[in-house]
Amino acid sequence: MGKQEDRSGPVSPFSSCYIGSPCPKSALAAIADQIDSNTNAEVKKKSPFKFIFPGQSKPSTEPGVKTVATGTQNEEWGSPIVLHGQIGSVCLFHDVITPSQIKTLYTLGPNKMNIFDDDDHTELNDLVNKSVLYYSAKAHKDGVVVDLTGNLHHGHLIGQCCVTWDIKDVINCIGGIQVLFPLLEQVNKSPIPENDEVTTLSNPVTISPTDDDWLLIRPSSSYADSKLEQNQAAGFLTLLRHMLQTSSTNRDTFTRINAAATIGAILQKVNCKLIDVHVLMSAQLLVDMATTTSRTLLQHLYQYILFDFRIWSKSHFPIRIGHIQYLSTIIKDDKKYFRKKFGVQFILDVIRMYYSSVRDSGLSLEDSKQIRVSLFSLVKFYIAREVTADELLHIIGFLVVAREENMVGSNMCLFLYPSNQHLFL
Repeated sequence: MGKQEDRSGPVSPFSSCYIGSPCPKSALAAIADQIDSNTNAEVKKKSPFKFIFPGQSKPSTEPGVKTVATGTQNEEWGSPIVLHGQIGSVCLFHDVITPSQIKTLYTLGPNKMNIFDDDDHTELNDLVNKSVLYYSAKAHKDGVVVDLTGNLHHGHLIGQCCVTWDIKDVINCIGGIQVLFPLLEQVNKSPIPENDEVTTLSNPVTISPTDDDWLLIRPSSSYADSKLEQNQAAGFLTLLRHMLQTSSTNRDTFTRINAAATIGAILQKVNCKLIDVHVLMSAQLLVDMATTTSRTLLQHLYQYILFDFRIWSKSHFPIRIGHIQYLSTIIKDDKKYFRKKFGVQFILDVIRMYYSSVRDSGLSLEDSKQIRVSLFSLVKFYIAREVTADELLHIIGFLVVAREENMVGSNMCLFLYPSNQHLFL
């Protein structure tokens, strides 16, 4: 960007200002033709911001401010070079700004559009009186960069202007968030880690006992996204979480096309070795995100991912028990909803389909028993204070079709559990 002007103001008169390396003579001539000037003085090649340093500059007494002699800035800071990459806002002041203003500008970050009009940061209000020019890459059109200070020191861009957009905002231009789903289908084509690499539970969760023998399972602070992405299936769920978290459009599309059902169906086909602690943590973080953004999205994730045991029942034992522990925590938080949606019949059907025998579970006898005990504890929680006629019929029906004696014994413990239950007919 270049600026040519011949005026007197808060700084010494200047003829040109460059941001980046000095412009070629041909470019300077083109700019000169576009600017009305009252002088025919030859445009001289100058170093960036040379006008900042008048010939008779005196050393500044302000702390942290360094003054150099005119023409020696290249020796102090090096020769100017062409700028490459993203450029944020450019603001030039004719007076020193305070440390508190510098700190506030840094806190606001490069995406703050108008630094002169911020009711929350009144210390910036006087910056407009100290400013010479203020450029923003977003205030650019047809090679002209508008001066946002109102001083009309409009600049001219020489070179290419590349605009980047957030993928969350532009993905709907290529079909919507569903265009990412084939990525999940590709995870089986990648090399599968060894079992001990994907099922390790070294510091993955924090488990703490609470009242009534409930266990809480929480993501560890050490589980950053970079660790979750070690597993490609977990990495996809992490990507999905970021795509949905701050975009209401993507969330609406996700629920409208029932995308959670599609993802759940694909996860059922993922190699069982990949359904590990990383996937469990990614699913939990995805649910936590939906808890604070969309109730409809949350219910879809419950139905098609978290409570779909076709996904979790093929993983290794530590993952299965961790999954059930997490279900216990969210069921305890909203017993009425889960009892209606994933109640006694649902839990008993899960036991009958996946854990009625060692062959069905794919686990050892002791591990299968521990899973059943955990699931029966959910049923016990549902009917701890009252049991309806339908729930009682489901329990009796389960006893009739149970194929193993230990399952019958475990189920009978539900009725021996001491409580003041009431039967509602």
